[in-house]
Amino acid sequence: MPVSLANAERFRDVTGRIHEAVEAAVTEADGRLLACRIVLQGRTAVHDQLVASEDRILAEARAGALGLGGDVAWVEKVVIDSQPEVDAETRAEREDAIGELQRLLQEATGDDALLAQIEGDIGKLVRQLPHEVRGDIEDSALKAAVDGGYAALIGEVSPYLSARLTAQGD
Repeated sequence: MPVSLANAERFRDVTGRIHEAVEAAVTEADGRLLACRIVLQGRTAVHDQLVASEDRILAEARAGALGLGGDVAWVEKVVIDSQPEVDAETRAEREDAIGELQRLLQEATGDDALLAQIEGDIGKLVRQLPHEVRGDIEDSALKAAVDGGYAALIGEVSPYLSARLTAQGD
């Protein structure tokens, strides 16, 4: 179930939209149990907060569904498919620690020495995972690590790291 985050400026705006979407879907379900996956979409000022607190947004969505009644809705997952208002290139232009970090992350995918170090550290851990775990991976960052795509791994974790460092509380 897609939920647009256009013009959402606060975390509570997002939770309100999720609640409205689930409530509308419950009405359409006409008494049947609703199980849903919520996909948050759009460019928003709270993107960094969402990425930095995925567990919180899932808990908020589930609590909102539960508030509609005991057995009317279940939120299986919340997918954060939003974008920040300020892109990585703009962040890299900043003259502060965030800008420096963004430039380092952008350069890291081409740093052979760093990629070799990651291979030594993360590659060793990944090879110790049981085969059945390595074969059935949905998380794109873990999949990149298992596949040995360390440049892709850096690309996957860079937005999360930037979001964690720049997220501001509501």
